[in-house]
Amino acid sequence: MRPSVVLLLAVVLAAPAAAQPTDPATLDPASKAALLSALRGAHALFDQGAFDEALVGYDRAFGLARLADVQYRRALCLERLDRAGEAIEALRSYLELSPEARNRGRIEREIARLTATVESHKYARLQVISHPAGVEVRLGGPSGERLGTTPLDARVVPGVQVLYLSAPGFLPSSQRVLLQVGESAVVELPLAREAIAAPPVVAPDKGRTWGWVLFGTGGALAATAGVLGYLTAARIEEANDYDRGDPAHDRAGLDDLQAPINGLETGFWVLGGAAVVALSAGAVLVWTSPTEAPAAVGLGPGGARLDVRF
Repeated sequence: MRPSVVLLLAVVLAAPAAAQPTDPATLDPASKAALLSALRGAHALFDQGAFDEALVGYDRAFGLARLADVQYRRALCLERLDRAGEAIEALRSYLELSPEARNRGRIEREIARLTATVESHKYARLQVISHPAGVEVRLGGPSGERLGTTPLDARVVPGVQVLYLSAPGFLPSSQRVLLQVGESAVVELPLAREAIAAPPVVAPDKGRTWGWVLFGTGGALAATAGVLGYLTAARIEEANDYDRGDPAHDRAGLDDLQAPINGLETGFWVLGGAAVVALSAGAVLVWTSPTEAPAAVGLGPGGARLDVRF
């Protein structure tokens, strides 16, 4: 038989035997004694919480006899030493050595739990709290990966990450954070409200101001001129009545009545002219000066509204 065929046959025949548990009855007395000593020492160390030393004892015992219970005890030590991947392998070996185990369902659930633990240790846990809540969280910037909204609890790739928080009506905020594998980080960020721009203050136009002043002055002058006009007419009527009433009235008395008329009439024309000038100038200044909104029409629940600014 060729050597390669012999080697292949040896491997095939040895493979099923490797998965079979050792029968303690087949051990010689010295091996049995060594196995019992290793197990007793490992059990005592496990009860004391010395899981590293206990694992060494169980490894020695499993080297002497491939027993399913020893693999289970190894898995317990490995889990307590945070070596979840090796604990999974030990539990799988336990099921191979004891395929009819009554606790098979529980062991499979334990393997699933430890597998999830191993997967979670590939990431970092990130918790983000913001004021207010409901803020969008992204990695890297406004166009980065969206993690969700606050309060946030997510798994993130470890390393230096930049958190970018944004919400309508608030100023965006960002923070650099270092995330370690298998560790948790809590970040709390307040967001400031956006400043509402105040409407521009429009300084009053001086031309319009002087226009209104001239309007008022012209009105006062017109009113005064009206009074003088009334007094002038009254004096003229009084002089006419005096002259028509009695021809014997002396000329001096008539002159006394007519003397104020000239002054009143002059004042009427002067003030009236000044009033016309003031009103005209005021009108020109008011209507030619720029305004922010000379007229505006608005529609609302109450109907149409016309606002005119002078």
